[in-house]
Amino acid sequence: METTQIKSLLLPLANQTKLVIPNNLVAEILFDQAAQQSADIKPSWMIGHISWRGQNLPLLSFEELCNITCGSAPNTTGHCVVLHSLKHREELPFFAIRISSVPSFEYLDESSLSEAFENRVESPFVEDNVYINGLTSIIPNLDAIADLLATRVINHG
Repeated sequence: METTQIKSLLLPLANQTKLVIPNNLVAEILFDQAAQQSADIKPSWMIGHISWRGQNLPLLSFEELCNITCGSAPNTTGHCVVLHSLKHREELPFFAIRISSVPSFEYLDESSLSEAFENRVESPFVEDNVYINGLTSIIPNLDAIADLLATRVINHG
């Protein structure tokens, strides 16, 4: 029986952890992208908004969202990845996550992943903690992130 390989993007976070995202959910990778900050009181995980293809997208820090210690506040300028939202497509078709450096591609299958027992991140926004080729990685719960962001979009215009 043949195993299915999924082309995935490994997104580096500030704490050396990587987010694992299927490639088909990535709309674009942006380099040196400045975030526009609003004067509104916002949660620490909300860096601001970016302008992308005529749209105003929320930009978040996954580390802040999941209380991952990384030693510094999220940068308002830097690399980010624009993701397709699978939920709330009407009000939130895309959102962006800040990343610390250039991502890499991997073809992953079940044999590439093993459950991580050390340095686990427990959060409703984490689907699973895994090792990929020995490196600590996180599979994010993108639906939970979209739910949170859509609630903010609906309630804050």
